[in-house]
Amino acid sequence: MTCKRVRIIRGGAIWYNTNKPSSVWLEMGNKRADHFLALDLAGLAFLSLIPQPWGAIATTVASRNHRAIKKKKTKRGVWVKISQVQPFMEARKRTKKNMKKCPRPW
Repeated sequence: MTCKRVRIIRGGAIWYNTNKPSSVWLEMGNKRADHFLALDLAGLAFLSLIPQPWGAIATTVASRNHRAIKKKKTKRGVWVKISQVQPFMEARKRTKKNMKKCPRPW
């Protein structure tokens, strides 16, 4: 499995797997996750930096699955999986062990 990390903005990165092109993971620090969940100007600016089609999917996912993402958010942030196939969204806690590492299992 080949994971690639692209830092989009401070506190936010996108991870993709070359073997599974139908999904990506967004890794967000606490502050970036707050903007993502609030869908305020800073959150929308962050989403606009995500390459298509992931940015549009992430916007929809954030507004529809707000509660599920918020439950997984910790003081270190949150991981959000965006997928083109169901389930379209999955969230997991961001911990000291999984920060800046390829998400496993994908």
